[in-house]
Amino acid sequence: MKQLFLILLIALSLNDVSAQSVFKRMPKPNNPKSKYEKTYKGALLANPEVIALRFSAPTATYLYPQRMIGTSLGIGYNRMHWVDSLQKYYKDFALNLAIIAAGNTTPNVNNFMSIGIFACFYNSLFQFGPVYTLPSATIPKGTFGIGVNIGVPF
Repeated sequence: MKQLFLILLIALSLNDVSAQSVFKRMPKPNNPKSKYEKTYKGALLANPEVIALRFSAPTATYLYPQRMIGTSLGIGYNRMHWVDSLQKYYKDFALNLAIIAAGNTTPNVNNFMSIGIFACFYNSLFQFGPVYTLPSATIPKGTFGIGVNIGVPF
């Protein structure tokens, strides 16, 4: 588990992340006072790229080899660009750290928790990555597996 945190720490420290809060909306790039605006030799770029920390909430997660469906909440490093026609940011790539809850909705011995790092594509709609399942009553030893998510972009 320490290895997963170390990988995420290295991934986040190698690139600059825009100084902003994950709880606030990203500013629109057409604001001339915006610090996210990029210029090239005095000309404003059409779609500036922004690197930011944002929340992620995959709605459905399939875990293999546990063969269970769960849901999760996470935070991730996102590379985004502004789309003028939609008036919103589009995520080109994201790397998310997520906590996954799987099993029944009522507390029992079949429920378990997992931690995973997911690479996200197509505006964080599809997410894939390694998952570590924490020890529980049905899984006495923690196990590694693969997680596949269908996500909701925030």
